Amino acid sequence: MKNILNIWMQPVYARLNMESKKSLFLVMAFFPVAGQLIASALFFWSAKKPNVDVFAYAFLFSIAALIITVFFTWFVMLVQNIGLQYSPANARLVPQMRSFLQAAIVIPIMICVLLSCLVSRLLMHEYSVWPAFVCVVVMVFFTIIVRTQWAVIPMILCFQVPGFLQRAGIEHLDQIVQGSVGISLPMLALLSIPVIIYAGLYWIFSLRDEALFTMHQRSLALRAGIVGTGSNQNRATLSLSMVFFGWMGHCVSRSQKNPGSIQALRSLNGFVFGPRIHWTTISLQVVAMLVTGIFAVFVLDAFSMKKDSDFVIGFAFGFGGILLIAQPLFFSFMLFYTVYQTRHEQALLQLTPNQLGNAALDQMLTRYLLRQFFILYGMSLLISVPVCIFVLHGGVKSASLILFLSCLLPMISTIAFNFAKMKALNDHPMLKLVIACLLIFVIGFVLGLSISLTLIWWYSAIVVCATLIWLKKALQKNAGVRMFPVGRSV
Repeated sequence: MKNILNIWMQPVYARLNMESKKSLFLVMAFFPVAGQLIASALFFWSAKKPNVDVFAYAFLFSIAALIITVFFTWFVMLVQNIGLQYSPANARLVPQMRSFLQAAIVIPIMICVLLSCLVSRLLMHEYSVWPAFVCVVVMVFFTIIVRTQWAVIPMILCFQVPGFLQRAGIEHLDQIVQGSVGISLPMLALLSIPVIIYAGLYWIFSLRDEALFTMHQRSLALRAGIVGTGSNQNRATLSLSMVFFGWMGHCVSRSQKNPGSIQALRSLNGFVFGPRIHWTTISLQVVAMLVTGIFAVFVLDAFSMKKDSDFVIGFAFGFGGILLIAQPLFFSFMLFYTVYQTRHEQALLQLTPNQLGNAALDQMLTRYLLRQFFILYGMSLLISVPVCIFVLHGGVKSASLILFLSCLLPMISTIAFNFAKMKALNDHPMLKLVIACLLIFVIGFVLGLSISLTLIWWYSAIVVCATLIWLKKALQKNAGVRMFPVGRSV
């Protein structure tokens, strides 16, 4: 049991050894705070005023949501950590390693099964096998995804089976199963639980030689991305950066004609960050996600008996519009990761000849990042105009979209962060900024619904003006401070 406990504690130690523990505590504190905000909205603005007990129930449900989130996060980290430990060398040399790793996975799944049965008994006053069955399917999916990411396809199809049967006109499935097999459908699901667990674990730990080495390399690449170590890009990700590399080649050719000019330096210094935060790469990634999502929905609709073209069209416009409008948010999420990954290149940039000085270099790099953000934000504004006019047709939806766009602008403060003080990849205020923007959105939305929709427009204008004023002062303050390379002041 001591060996199993050590395996369970490894994800905990890995998270505690990372920087920014305040962000972890902030996320955990967000659950009860969000629960009390929802309870306050129900208590003060609901047409049918609930009892004061709603605050206690909101606190209990928020704590339950926090425990579930922490548990599943720990389980996912545990599975990824097992992918690291079960290397070809360890699988051959360490005795009983396979048995300990399998037990470390099976025990949390069984605990989750028992807890789900008890919770269903308390809430529905009867024992139900379906919560336990869903927990097993989800947790086994997170386990087998270590071996292959294509496991997401059968999982999606598995949860689409009830919809397929309903559209096909098949009713009373439990009676059909009991008539053909001889046992009830809940009993069949209960008997399939150990089969699913055994099949998933056997499929994972039956890897040998090259397949086991591939799984171990994939786990190492994931850990490298978490801790901020440089990772190699594959052919698919490089193909999305073809516009960036083409523009970089053009700038290099143009600078060779005028070597040493200030304009040539300004056009080349920004390429030190690589293609990941360039606006063309982010836009191509969003388009690829959009095409993949629409294709997946089209395939699911093609397999269903009852066609629903309105759903496909609505998903294309709704999902596509959200992705295209949220491009500045994707840029902010990738900013700290990319800047930290290229810290060595930023240091080497200072050794290049004909540099204008540290202050000028910081100014060029900051302007490059600002330019990428404003290009993506301008694209979001251009896309939101026809969406408001032709899709949302004004009203609450249009006002909410404008409020969302105004709350995206404060994310530009990520560029004004002093990157020279970063100690590790997670040493940044990204989580605080996201929560602040979320609170700004919630406050404006509540004021608009409780007072007037016109107030949302004025509120959005105030948010935009305040953000721009703060950004100007922050950039002026950073003019006398070294911003790059990352980790310089550590």
